[in-house]
Amino acid sequence: MALISFPFSISITPFDFYFKFSLKVIFFILILAILAQVFGYYLWFNTVKTLGSVRASAGVLLVPVFAFIFTFIMLDVKPGILQIGGSTITLIGVFTALRPPK
Repeated sequence: MALISFPFSISITPFDFYFKFSLKVIFFILILAILAQVFGYYLWFNTVKTLGSVRASAGVLLVPVFAFIFTFIMLDVKPGILQIGGSTITLIGVFTALRPPK
């Protein structure tokens, strides 16, 4: 997926927008991409094996919630009321889906 999305991403990213191209930057981007893919697949397939496909797929909904949390922690960007409300509704839905059946 990363190889397919790379040409599209690079075509819409202006040069010098966030970083300057250098061998060091390209090296770190490749390492990050490889590590993210390896750990992502490893964690995903172990989660599917442990929880099952239906329950594991509910965890995918947590990605935006954690994005807001880490944005607040690392960048000190405070989420708006709609983001807090959406994250709360998402968390309620995920916990409801992951709750053991009665």
